[in-house]
Amino acid sequence: MQAERREKLERISLYKNNVVGYGISLLSVLSELAYSVAILDVMVPDIRMFFVVMVNLCLLFCIFYIAVLEKVYRSAAAYSAFIVVGYLLGRMFWIVPRFLRPAARSQFLFAMDACTALLLLFAAVRTIDVSSRRKKHLVHGEGL
Repeated sequence: MQAERREKLERISLYKNNVVGYGISLLSVLSELAYSVAILDVMVPDIRMFFVVMVNLCLLFCIFYIAVLEKVYRSAAAYSAFIVVGYLLGRMFWIVPRFLRPAARSQFLFAMDACTALLLLFAAVRTIDVSSRRKKHLVHGEGL
């Protein structure tokens, strides 16, 4: 009887959402939003501001889309998060210092970029780990 109950609990837990990965990804969305507001505050108003706003909006939508897909254990979304983390690192070390040259708050911008990248990376690694364990359990436990 106890084995049946444990099996039933395992099946129920297979259909739970990835709440931790989703929450961490949403925190990275908030961090990116803080970055977007801060970069607009320190930039010199010119045409580059338009491109920065458009890229940051696309990045916010992309991170949110990744978060939604990670919620349901999509490992492809987690792998695409690695591409976004690569862009964030390139932006942090190359694009912002070389092209945008913020006059103030450069440490804050660096910290928000690093925070977004680390949170997204942690959520992606956790989603890949949990989804691979779920797949193994489904293959071996259900006989598929």
